[in-house]
Amino acid sequence: MTIEHGDLPVVEKLENKVSEEETIIWGTDWPRYGPVGQGGRVDGIAAGLVGPAQSDDLYHFTGRNGDRPSWVPADIQQMTAQQRLERILKERRFRAFAPFGARTACVCFSEGPADHLGHLIRTGRFSPWGVVTSRASLLSIGGGAVAYVPDTVYERFKGAGLEHCAVRTGNSSVWMHEREWRLPSSEEGRAIGGLRAILMGDVS
Repeated sequence: MTIEHGDLPVVEKLENKVSEEETIIWGTDWPRYGPVGQGGRVDGIAAGLVGPAQSDDLYHFTGRNGDRPSWVPADIQQMTAQQRLERILKERRFRAFAPFGARTACVCFSEGPADHLGHLIRTGRFSPWGVVTSRASLLSIGGGAVAYVPDTVYERFKGAGLEHCAVRTGNSSVWMHEREWRLPSSEEGRAIGGLRAILMGDVS
């Protein structure tokens, strides 16, 4: 199965990773670092081996259910998940915005093995559209996993201007369904190398 998207050929379908309603398309001509599930290395950064509860794949979903920050431009909010993905592929860049409770703009990713990816989609947390990169790729340009901390500790992150590096775990937290990674960005658009997959919903 081959699908063309501009000059980004999507060349291989990854079977049996999520339910029949979703499709993962694997492989592009963008740079790829490290075999799947075995960490990787970029510019001397070793991501290390990952266990069955972890993943070397980081997913940037282009659609999710729930509220969105009011500071995200209306034209982006009004797009479908497929349209946002098409814009990312056309422009070869991500737009960065501050997450809820943060002041620093970030590009956000979700880490999870294939079973958890399917769970996030089946439970309606995210739409099955997005792109996939790796731990090593994100670490090499200043991204990393966020810390999941009690509210009192989160306030210390916030006091240091690092609230974008942490997620609250108090009773009112609604962010415990995923393991999030973030790439802080002071630029309006951020290109990310190491794109290793395109996540596409089944529109047939």
